[in-house]
Amino acid sequence: MPPAAQAVAVWLAVGLGYLVRGALGLGSAGLAWGSVAMVAGLACVASFGIMFVLLTWALEATSYCEADEGGSRARPDLAGKPHLALLLRHLRSRIQSTGAGPVTGGSCADEPVLRPGARMTAPWNLAVAGAGAFGTIEGLALAGPSRDGAGWYLGVALAALAGAGLLARCRTQRSRWAVTVIWAPVLVAAALPAGPALPVLAGVPWLVIGGVYTAFCGWSYRDLLTMGPGQASRKVSDISNLPPAA
Repeated sequence: MPPAAQAVAVWLAVGLGYLVRGALGLGSAGLAWGSVAMVAGLACVASFGIMFVLLTWALEATSYCEADEGGSRARPDLAGKPHLALLLRHLRSRIQSTGAGPVTGGSCADEPVLRPGARMTAPWNLAVAGAGAFGTIEGLALAGPSRDGAGWYLGVALAALAGAGLLARCRTQRSRWAVTVIWAPVLVAAALPAGPALPVLAGVPWLVIGGVYTAFCGWSYRDLLTMGPGQASRKVSDISNLPPAA
């Protein structure tokens, strides 16, 4: 099997673990098997899992890259990890494959390479579109629509796909957070014709998915490794010039 096909198979396989965990969680919550909420929820968690892992791996791939006068280049050992290496092709700041000479510059792990954006067809952008669409369908189903019909679900899914497209086109963190926040009420409004008892539920999955996506886009791989309560405490201490808490 070609390396590209192997990489895609791995990308899809990571969603299976999230699918199993989602099935256990949603089943325990009492959702009926075969219901719209269950089917859409499973598709959402699988897509979200793929998005989460691919964003993580795209950042991890930068730890195998270094920058010097000739630009950013990958070290030879990245070639043995095609599921990481192929993700770099979708970045706007392209990282070249290593030439004959050694790479001696600083690590790219400190660079937030996702911040400038990526191709619309980047696999994590396709995954966020799927997660947003299925998550909004699940939200509407849980909101208790008073009018039956696939058209209502199709309408909110299309609205979510439009939001995901806007999110993927953003080039700054400010614009990503703006789309994430502003598009939630848009989805709620799209759900209103179905007469849901709790229409706000239609926008909740989008806020979670868009928030995670946007946070990743602002991080470097080093940021990802150091995220946690202790790191947050140290950053606050640095700002206030106080020693970090024990």
